[in-house]
Amino acid sequence: MTDKAAAGTTTADELVAQVETGARNPVGWQANLFLAIAFSWSLYQLFIATQLPYTLAELTGQIFFLDLLNHARRIHLIFAMMLAAMAYPLLRSSPRNTIPIYDWVLAALGLMVCLYALVNYEDIANR
Repeated sequence: MTDKAAAGTTTADELVAQVETGARNPVGWQANLFLAIAFSWSLYQLFIATQLPYTLAELTGQIFFLDLLNHARRIHLIFAMMLAAMAYPLLRSSPRNTIPIYDWVLAALGLMVCLYALVNYEDIANR
């Protein structure tokens, strides 16, 4: 194997690693927040995939738990947009070990748009 082929393989391996990990590896509290959001998303997905929302709605008499099922796509999109903005840098020159302010703004905008759709769902559907 030539040195060029070995170098090409390393570059391809690095590219695959960047795509799979989002090309960002935050440290400190940002890493903990990222993991907490991802873990919360997983718990939410497990919650809506079970009979638990129906059971809790029946036991408590509150439709809040059923609303979580009705709005599952919008809530799912909130998690996805926030994690995407945090994992994938907006610019090539963005730092890889921290999440810059413009990526936080992008995550917040995604959150606000999805929350707007979540809160105003009936108005939007009736228009």
